[in-house]
Amino acid sequence: MITSLVGLEKLSLMYYVLVNDFNLDEPSISNINSIPDEIEVSLAERVWLHAVNDSIKLQRALDHFSGFESDIFFDTKKNKFELRHWPDQGETNIFLEKHLSKVKNSSKTPHIWLDFKNLKFLDTNEIQKAIISLEKLINQIGIEKELIIIESQSAKSLAKFKKNGFNCSLWVPKLKPNLLSKRDLELWSENILRDLIDYDLRLISLDVSMHSYALIFLPNVQKMFW
Repeated sequence: MITSLVGLEKLSLMYYVLVNDFNLDEPSISNINSIPDEIEVSLAERVWLHAVNDSIKLQRALDHFSGFESDIFFDTKKNKFELRHWPDQGETNIFLEKHLSKVKNSSKTPHIWLDFKNLKFLDTNEIQKAIISLEKLINQIGIEKELIIIESQSAKSLAKFKKNGFNCSLWVPKLKPNLLSKRDLELWSENILRDLIDYDLRLISLDVSMHSYALIFLPNVQKMFW
C-alpha cells in the first residue's frame, strides 16, 4: 500500500482515478464508471473521491478512501483558501482550514489532491502569498506536505510550488483522440513534455478516457486520472 508520496519521482506510473460518488453500502470497483479495463485499480489505494468540497463528502472520503480531491480558490484579499469549483461560482464560505482540521482529527492520513482553480490567474506576488498561506496552514494543523498534490494547468505557476517542496501535477485538458492524427498526438505529447522539462515537473493529471493514448505517447510520465 502506498502510504506516502515521498520519492514520487521514483514511480514510473501512477494510477489514481477519481470517482464522483459510489454506493456506500457496496463500495466496489463495479460502482465506478468510465475506468478502462487495462487499469488495475484497488479501491483502498488507487481510487480517490472527487470534488470533496463539503463536510459530508469529506467524511465519505475519510471513511472509504485513502485520498481525495478538493477544488480550491485562493482569496488574495483574505489570504485564505476557499473550497470552490469555479472562480466565478461566488463565495461558498467553506474554507480549507476547517477541511484540513477535520482530516487531521480523523484516524486516517489521506492523500490530498488540491485542484487550484485560480492559480493560473495569480501574479507572482499573489502566488507567493498563496504558498506562504498554504505552508502556514498545513504547519499549524500538522499535515505533512508530502501528502499534498497541487494541480493546475499553469506549469509556470506550479513550478513555484514545486520549488517550495510541494508535489505538483500539470492538468492536461481532455482531447478527442479519434479526431486527431498521429502527428497531432505527437505534438500534444511534445508540448506536455516541454512544460514538464522546462518547469521541472514530473506528474500530469488527465481524463481517464485519455489513458491508452497517454501510455503510448507519454510512456514514462507519471500519471493521475480524473
